[in-house]
This record gives sequence, structure tokens and C-alpha cells, in this order.
Amino acid sequence: MKRIISVAVLAALVTTTFHCCAPKTADVSTLPIKYVLSSDAPSDSTDLKVQEDGTVLFSIPVGYIPKGGVVDFNVSVNTSPECSKYYVTEFRAGKTWYPGDIFMASGNGEHPSVVMQTFRMPEGIKDMLEIRFRPTGREKADTSAREGLRPRMELRSKGYVGEYVQYFGEDLPKDTLNVLCIGNSFTYFSSAPSFLKEIAWNEGHFLRVKASLKGGQTFGQHMGLPLSRYAMSVGKFDYAFLQDQSQAAANFAKDSASFSYVNADFQRVVTNVLARSPKGHLVLEDTWAYEASDFGGFGSMDEFDRLMADGTSRLVRNAELAFPGNTFEVSPIAQAFKMVRDGDSGIDLYTDDSKHQSVYGSYLKACVNYLMIFGSRFQSVPSPDSKTSVDCGLPHDKAEYLRHVAEQVMGL
Repeated sequence: MKRIISVAVLAALVTTTFHCCAPKTADVSTLPIKYVLSSDAPSDSTDLKVQEDGTVLFSIPVGYIPKGGVVDFNVSVNTSPECSKYYVTEFRAGKTWYPGDIFMASGNGEHPSVVMQTFRMPEGIKDMLEIRFRPTGREKADTSAREGLRPRMELRSKGYVGEYVQYFGEDLPKDTLNVLCIGNSFTYFSSAPSFLKEIAWNEGHFLRVKASLKGGQTFGQHMGLPLSRYAMSVGKFDYAFLQDQSQAAANFAKDSASFSYVNADFQRVVTNVLARSPKGHLVLEDTWAYEASDFGGFGSMDEFDRLMADGTSRLVRNAELAFPGNTFEVSPIAQAFKMVRDGDSGIDLYTDDSKHQSVYGSYLKACVNYLMIFGSRFQSVPSPDSKTSVDCGLPHDKAEYLRHVAEQVMGL
């Protein structure tokens, strides 16, 4: 049976080397909190307590967060059919609950809702920060909901980051951009979107990120997912990072006739994104080669990389012809991976399955995507003994090396 736990005690379950630098007036030594289930855990999720009114409360221990302090709150949650279809994320300051963004629940227990919410405190918070999910209506998450059953919500982990709460300080960002991420495990392992937000914040930018991530999905399958269609429909995105199934572009390059649906599905996603984000920059990710399954069935890392690069380039060229006047680009993540593999840093970008990205691979991907947006070299480089979160919790020397690799790949 899965354990039912209050998020108030999650901090006791967290072991992390992540650190945070706060202003002198703040006391946030308990943050960041990062909750990830180990690979040998008996379940891939952890039940949350749903209140009688349908709300889910997260009680996060803090020392003191001053007025104007910024907290970044990220969770991945599975929902049962009996859950509300929509929830608003709120935080409490004093006696007032302040609303954030609305998210949609799938209700099928297989496609987690990824909540990425940033709050600026209107007044000081002492001892405990309270954040909740509040149902916005009576509509159920799925038509299979059974009368009389209580809704269930659970933190999703094993690959997903179940919960990641951190303190961003009190500085005001220079600008705000809206970013969409559509992908699968090549995006959610070690939470590359969270790293992207964190890197951008430390460079002086705020990214408001909306994501729909489900393992193994192609673009065609995403079009059949309510959460993915909902994420695209939010609209007004400045950038959309689109990540297809890990072999799709290579298969298209190898046999474009048999895999013509790869091009068609990509353009279906593009159509849906542009419908609500007509001025958005669309970025197709060229993801990395891997050793598993005989190098994805392509025989070698070099051949896999070659076909992926060819396939993504052709898909983008086709989109430029089909959608004239719009901006399409390829994110050269695979090139960055290859540079690290060919170097002597000793950094392992892969997990034990020789396929998915490790925390270092996720950080490298986030660095490349950051540069795709802003196009200039990283500025917020701390000294080795600094405790700022620009390194996203990685050892300073390794994070600095990976940032440098991303800059080289981008020609900066």
C-alpha cells in the first residue's frame, strides 16, 4: 500500500546537496527542498492528503521569508478521475490566500500535471510557508469518476521530480517571457524545465513555464493528450521547446517515406501552438544519441547523432515552408552532449540505463536552451565557494564546464 504523507514532513525525507543564497534578512536554510524517489522505491509515487473540500495543502518549513522574497514551487502530481478538472495554485500570507496559475488534471493517473509556480511574498512569512491546490469547479478530471469515491492526488517521481521548492531571493528580473515545454522523459528526467527557470532567474530573467511531459510520447501522441492540448491552448508563448520521441527525427532522416508521419505530427503540434502563440519562436530539440538498444537501432553513436541532426534540420526546413513568416530553430543539445563525451571531464551525462539524461545531462540541456532564448554568454558565474543557485546544486567546477560547453556549441 502506498504511504499517505503530509507534505509538511517531506523535508524530513529529503536528502540533498542543494544550497541557496538568501539576503541577510532571510532565513531559508531549509530550502531548497527536492523530493525524488529512489530507483528502488516500492512505488513510483507518494499519496498526498486531500482535504474534505478537495484542496491539497503543502506546508513547507522556512525560517523567515521577507516581504518581496520570491519562492519557486515545482511539483509533478498524478490525479484520480474523482479530482477536479482544474485547480488554482495559491499561497498564504497572513490571513489571505493569493492566487497563482490554474492547472489541469488528467484524472487518469498516468499523465502527471507539472506545476511550475513562482510567488513573490506581499509580506514576511515566518516558520511555515503554506501553498495549496484549490479546486475551481465541480467538473471532474475524467468521465470515469465514480460517485462517492474520494479524489486522490499523489506526487509523481521516479524520473519526475516530485517536489522542488527553492528561494530565489528578492531581486526583480529584467524581463518576463512565457515558455512552453512539450516532451517526454528526455525532458522530465532531473527536471530540465526547472533548471531552465533557475538558470534564467540567476541571469536576471523570469520564465513563466508551462509544460506537458509524459514518458515515451511522440508528437502525434501528445496531440491525443488533453493536458498537452491544454498547455498549448494557454497561449501567448514567446518560446516553445518541442521534444519528440528520442528516435523519431533519426527515423525520418533514414526513411522519410515510411516515417512521413513524423513530419506531419510535428506540423500538427506547430499548428496548435501557433493558434494561440502566433508570434512564438518554435524550437525543435535535437536530442542526444545513446548506447541503449544498439544505439537506438542505428549501430553507433556517430550514426545516431548524424541522423538526428539531419532529421531535425529537415523537419524545421519543412515547417518554415509550411508556416512562412514564423521562426523555427533547432536546439543543438546533441552537439553539446557529444562535446562532453569526447572530452576528458569525466562527467557522465547519462543515467544507469545508458539512455536518459543524468542531472548533469539535464543541466547541460537547460544551458543550451537558455542560450537559444537569450543568445549571450552566461554572466552570473559565482566563485567556487558561492552558495547561489546559479549552479543548480551541481559542483561548481562541473556546472561551469557545462555552461562553457553550451556556449561553445552556440558559437558564443
